[in-house]
Amino acid sequence: MEKVQAVDRRELAAAYAASAGKVLLLAATVFLSGRFAGLYEMGGCAAALAAALMEKPRAGLPLLGALALGILSAGSGADLWFAPAAPQLLLLVQAGLSGGLFFALGKRRAGLLFQVGLSAAAALSVQILYRLLTRTMTHYGFQDSLLLVLELLVFTCAFRPFFRDKPQELSSSSSIEALVSFTLVVMTASAGVGVPLLQLFSLQRLAASFLALLIGHRTGPMEGATAGLLSGIFICFVTGGTPAQAGILGAAGLAAGICKGQSRRVTAICYILMILLFSLIRGSLQTYFAIYEPLAAALLFSFLPVQFMEKTAACFAAGAGSETYYEQKTKQHVRKTLKNYGNTLELLARNCYDPEHPNPARDILSLQFRGLAAALDQLSDEVAGILPPKPVPKARYRTRVGVATYAKEGNICGDSYLCTEFKGNQLFLGLSDGMGKGLMAARESAFTVNALHSLMEAGFDAELSLRIINSVLLLRSDDEIFSTVDLGLLNLATGRFRLFKIGAAATYVKRGDRVKTIGLAGLPMGILRRISMDSVQMVLKPGDLLVMVSDGITEAVRGKDGPQWVEEALGSIRSRNPQTVADLLIRRAVEQYGLKEKDDMTVIAVELI
Repeated sequence: MEKVQAVDRRELAAAYAASAGKVLLLAATVFLSGRFAGLYEMGGCAAALAAALMEKPRAGLPLLGALALGILSAGSGADLWFAPAAPQLLLLVQAGLSGGLFFALGKRRAGLLFQVGLSAAAALSVQILYRLLTRTMTHYGFQDSLLLVLELLVFTCAFRPFFRDKPQELSSSSSIEALVSFTLVVMTASAGVGVPLLQLFSLQRLAASFLALLIGHRTGPMEGATAGLLSGIFICFVTGGTPAQAGILGAAGLAAGICKGQSRRVTAICYILMILLFSLIRGSLQTYFAIYEPLAAALLFSFLPVQFMEKTAACFAAGAGSETYYEQKTKQHVRKTLKNYGNTLELLARNCYDPEHPNPARDILSLQFRGLAAALDQLSDEVAGILPPKPVPKARYRTRVGVATYAKEGNICGDSYLCTEFKGNQLFLGLSDGMGKGLMAARESAFTVNALHSLMEAGFDAELSLRIINSVLLLRSDDEIFSTVDLGLLNLATGRFRLFKIGAAATYVKRGDRVKTIGLAGLPMGILRRISMDSVQMVLKPGDLLVMVSDGITEAVRGKDGPQWVEEALGSIRSRNPQTVADLLIRRAVEQYGLKEKDDMTVIAVELI
């Protein structure tokens, strides 16, 4: 009991430490953003940040103190951390009024335009009142008001998602919104430091380079390019850099995203090479972009501990409600779990299979494990983005299907069939003849067809599904009931048709007046432990008629002429209606039997349109 309590205390302490770390990081972000507003006299930044904090007052009220300290600490210059001046007091009043208005709204959520409008009204009213009191109204014109509104719009888009109570429903737009918010908040906080690093480094350019590299490597090319462009544009407006810097950072972020999945060092090298390429176009490293900050960012990215970057990203994600980050973490966890399951199933499959000591039950388990392992492996690659989900081509063709049956005993036919859509744009055609007669044969053939369809729907390929069913039938072979199988897969986008035959009767394709017979020799399922997996592939054209029959049709004429009479009968039928063809073929087979004992008969006719 004491050990359990000790573990609980450690877990509680760790949880408190993590929460404290998140609060401190958010407080530091708010403080530095306030300093940025004070350093550059950004009234829009201060008002937008205060409004965003008051969207969730319980958590935002303590952070307002950090905002006020940040604004006041900016003083009158970049190097004075504690020297309040009149512009800072004005920004503080603007932020206070904007935050107070949203605090009064309570839990009612405001839309983006309403939030910008209300913050603009607060900031402009304070600015105009200040100008009137100081008799400097003549120096404040329409352009100043427009600039303040634009500042509010930009910083509201940055701070609103970052400090929002709950992220929006997951979608591509919300992920981009979180990315834009994360980038702008980090750049604003870095600009709030206001202290140059030595004489070679600009903290803003270092932060921009690191962001483009990190986001591109973690999320992909589009996100990396977006982060690079945004941070580059921010630098242009704040430090007076050239627009070319934004383009270079965007291209470098794109290069980092292309290297997603590679090691951090490979990504860093590609990132630096891209910046060097653009910088050297004009023949000088300093023409567009100094190499010092990107090089320092690449070194930090390559050698910072992974756990440190993970925890920092998690803290920012918690504040931003960043579903992009959590989506990536979930993908990694799901992929790792699926891989582990797949490896375990593959190991079980190898241990179950013993070629020296055949056992149908063990064979079934081995085949099932192997099929599940392959399906999980493909699924894990799709989740990780290594294999994109296969797009389903739009169906170009349609089909008309006709089916006719004849029961040997009463109303129960021993044949079973299934014609249904399969995986979006395919037609599944299954026909099985259960050996024997009556209810027993019907149950056996129905199991074969339905189990085959279910296995393939679950992701097992055709060959593996057929082997599993064969092993199951071997376990039940004491009853001496076996099944033939016709399995046809017709792709309605391309017209390609693949046909598997396990001990089944011939299949026919009628094109115009010509009839082609397709036959493959083999024993029914449930007799041999290993069965041949031969298949035939062809491309059907519109107007072609595909006819699948059970052996009761071909055996209406005994001997080698059995398949031949069906071919001749199909050639003589003028109708193109699949149902008419199926009915006529059954009728002619009954006539061929005459007084002889008849077998169960099934005809499936499919016309491609």
